[in-house]
Parts: sequence; structure tokens; C-alpha cells
Amino acid sequence: MTSALLHALHHPVRRQILRVLHEEGVAQSPSELSRKLSPTGLSRLSFHARVLCVLKVTECTSTRQVRGSTEHFYASNVSGNELVAAILRETEADDASLGAAG
Repeated sequence: MTSALLHALHHPVRRQILRVLHEEGVAQSPSELSRKLSPTGLSRLSFHARVLCVLKVTECTSTRQVRGSTEHFYASNVSGNELVAAILRETEADDASLGAAG
């Protein structure tokens, strides 16, 4: 666990993304995540998904071309990190009350 990862996990949208990817166990695009994490916008989810990928708590498993842009699909790497999983569990109620709009 790095200080950069701890800082990243301070943001409720990032925790929500990780929670969905971890619990559902399938790679998803920010577009798919935006339908589950409304009112968070697509550009915001894309940004936060990239941050998590850079920190290696998620991985980009595939890409595809969609209307002239590239759609990325991300999967969780949380299963091997009990501390991250514990943070997600402990903050779930807080994030639900915020609606991930932070």
C-alpha cells in the first residue's frame, strides 16, 4: 500500500468504481459504470478509472473502438489486497450516503 494509493482511495468515486468492479467480478468500461454510479458523469469516471489503473489497483483488460474513440475496460485487482478490500468495506455506508458525487 503506497501513500499515492491511500490518497486515491480517499475519493468516494474511486472507491465506488473499485467496489462495483470487485463485487461484479467482470471488466467494465466507464460507460457501463456510469449507468450504475449516476449521477457521476462519464468523463469523471474515465478520469478516476485511469487513476486506479496507474496505481495498479485495477487493470485495463481490453479496448475497442466506439464512434471514433477508444473505450477501455477495467477489472479489479482488489482480491489480492486485503487492506484495500477492508477500506472498501469500511467506507461503503459513507459512500452510499454521498451518492459517489464527491
